[in-house]
Amino acid sequence: MVASLFKNMNRLPSWRRALSCFAIYSALLAGLSACSTLPEDGPSAYNVAKDGGHAGKHFYTLLDVDYRITQVISSNPIEPLTTLTEAPAARPSDLIAVGDTLSVSIFQPGGGPAFGQQGAGQESGQAGESQPKVVVDRDGEIQVPFAGEVSIVNLTPDQASAAVRGALKGKIPNPQVIVTPIASPRNSVIVIGEVRSPGRFPLGANSDKLLDALAAAGGPTKPARDLALTVVRGDQSATISVATLLQDPAENIRLSPRDQVRVTSSPRKVDVFGAVGKGSQIAIEDETLTLAGALSRIGGLNPQLANAQSVLVFRFERPEVAKALGVSFPEVPGLKGVPIVYRVNLRDPSGYFIANKFEVVADDLIYVPTASSAELLKFFNIVNAAGQFVYDASVTKSLGL
Repeated sequence: MVASLFKNMNRLPSWRRALSCFAIYSALLAGLSACSTLPEDGPSAYNVAKDGGHAGKHFYTLLDVDYRITQVISSNPIEPLTTLTEAPAARPSDLIAVGDTLSVSIFQPGGGPAFGQQGAGQESGQAGESQPKVVVDRDGEIQVPFAGEVSIVNLTPDQASAAVRGALKGKIPNPQVIVTPIASPRNSVIVIGEVRSPGRFPLGANSDKLLDALAAAGGPTKPARDLALTVVRGDQSATISVATLLQDPAENIRLSPRDQVRVTSSPRKVDVFGAVGKGSQIAIEDETLTLAGALSRIGGLNPQLANAQSVLVFRFERPEVAKALGVSFPEVPGLKGVPIVYRVNLRDPSGYFIANKFEVVADDLIYVPTASSAELLKFFNIVNAAGQFVYDASVTKSLGL
């Protein structure tokens, strides 16, 4: 291309040829710096390295990825429910609370039914009657025929039965009472979001785990990999993916009464652009996706443009991982995570092993900058076009056109 440029210049008048040569040689000396003024689709590798200085001085930290870094990241998996498991997780209580729905069954040995009619639960020698479902009012009391208001709040079902039996003493001969809880807001959790049957579900002694609550709600409505699950306990909350919950038994934590379980749609994806085969947004369809796998999905690097020495992954890293990597960064209000740019050198053969170990995570941004030689080539094309314009203008003028 440069030879063609000089060949075209030989046809110019001497003074124009000298001027063009001076311009071209000046351009060659300033070519690399001039490339920064050319159109680009993102920052150059040089600018990323220059601006990614020590933490605290710049917005992000630049780290060259080696095998040690991949091991540090993989050895610090997400443990979002840890804070909740460390918090006191109250077990379901059998104490009756305000708002509980109860069934009260009253039996009378021998004779007729307790309230003048035969009950469905009659046994030999007994008559019984189940009262309509009753709800414990705000004063902690229920209404019992012939007994009036009976306070049963904070009593066990057996104690509540004894309280009703005592209230009926002298009104019904030797009454036998059974109080059975039907629904208890105190001993329940709320499951909402992307589940088949959202609602309030009771917790039992043997059904108080996270998966129990999801099963009671009919299970998720979308693939597990596209769902996030948040457990809210008081003023605390933690989030994991449903896929992680299904694969890691340790995440199936015990729920506390009045916990909220929120299942939300959260497709995992990464963005890839720059000097690649085809910029795209990639869904993380499997449990994990490596950098090598992400690049292969979009056709790899563009061999004519890519700077394979600086494949960049922009990420808001988890603070615990950043700390393990030795990166310190001041907290920025509203910013979750530590901004880190990971750089992988695919010009080095070992870089492919590293790329196959380095896992990308949801919302990562993979960027492949253009090589300096490609930028210089772009600059030469502009110079060549300018030289061709000068030549065409000179020929046109000499022909009187």
